[in-house]
Amino acid sequence: MGKLILQRLAHDDKATQGELTLNGKHLAYTLENRPPRVPGVKEPGRSRIPAGTYPLGLRDEGGFFNRYTKRWSWHGPMVEILLPGWRWVLFHVGNYHFNTDGCVLVGSDLGTHAEHGLSVWGSGAAYARAYPDLFDVVRQGGSLTVRDEVTS
Repeated sequence: MGKLILQRLAHDDKATQGELTLNGKHLAYTLENRPPRVPGVKEPGRSRIPAGTYPLGLRDEGGFFNRYTKRWSWHGPMVEILLPGWRWVLFHVGNYHFNTDGCVLVGSDLGTHAEHGLSVWGSGAAYARAYPDLFDVVRQGGSLTVRDEVTS
């Protein structure tokens, strides 16, 4: 079973950038919402998910599933991060904090936008590369470990 890790790298007042690896191999860069405004108080859809280890599941309904299976003939169910008290936390395509709604966006490169702050670029290509590995981790019963930024 693969070891899927999301290591957070940096954040600003809108978003959090990170790196997603599988067994130490780079899969994609990531973008999530900002840290919670009150430490330890989760804000589903408004802040990033709490650090920890979470099971993964597959979601074969909903808007993202419908759009992605039309967009890509190879696409199956969405990969969902199963967090207590949160719903429909998915890996998907997007570039900016307002695309996340509590989900994890994947990208080929980290970026910064003058108006929107931290971002990821090349999201569609990164998602197409990462999806087969994410799907396999779920099928093998794997989980996602999320680690906060390392501070010195």
